[in-house]
Amino acid sequence: MCLNCVKREAFKAMEEKAQELGVQGVAVVLIEPPKDDGEEVCWKPSIQPMGRFFREADPSKGEGDAGANYMAVAVSKLAEMLETKKASGVSGRPPRKGEFGYRGGAISLHESGATLYSAFSGGNEDQDVEIAGAGIRAMGPVLTRVIVEELLMRVVGGAIEVLLDCEEDGEKED
Repeated sequence: MCLNCVKREAFKAMEEKAQELGVQGVAVVLIEPPKDDGEEVCWKPSIQPMGRFFREADPSKGEGDAGANYMAVAVSKLAEMLETKKASGVSGRPPRKGEFGYRGGAISLHESGATLYSAFSGGNEDQDVEIAGAGIRAMGPVLTRVIVEELLMRVVGGAIEVLLDCEEDGEKED
C-alpha cells in the first residue's frame, strides 16, 4: 500500500497552508494502521522541514527567550496524541516529561480503521492547529483512494491468475 503517497499529500497541503500563513517550521505525519487486540503496530512517522528546524533566541520575544527546536516540539505533539488519542494540548491531563502540552496536532479516525496523525510546530498555536488540520484533511481521501486501488489490483490480479490457470489446463474462456 502506498502510504508514502498519503503522507506526501499531507505534507503538500501543510506546506501550502504554512506558506499562506507565512510560517516556517516542521511537520510530522503518521498513519497508524488498524490493529487487532494485542497486536503490536510498528509506527513509521515521517518528518519534513518546512523552512527551518529551529529558531535562535530572540530578545524581542522577551527576556530569557531560549529559541525553539521545532522538530522536538512537533514530535512531542505526536507522542502526546499517540498516548491520549486526542489532539495535542487538549487532553485535559498535565503534560508528561518530554511533552509540552502545546496545541498544534490533529488526529482523525479513518473509515478503514486507521488513525491519522498530523502535527506542526513553527507558528503560534492557532497557526500550528490550522496547518496540522490541513494535513489531516488531505490524508483521508488519499488513503481511501489508495485502499480502493489496492483492492482493485487484488481483484484484477486474482482474475488474471484464474485466466492463466484455465489456459494452463487447456480450458480457454470465450
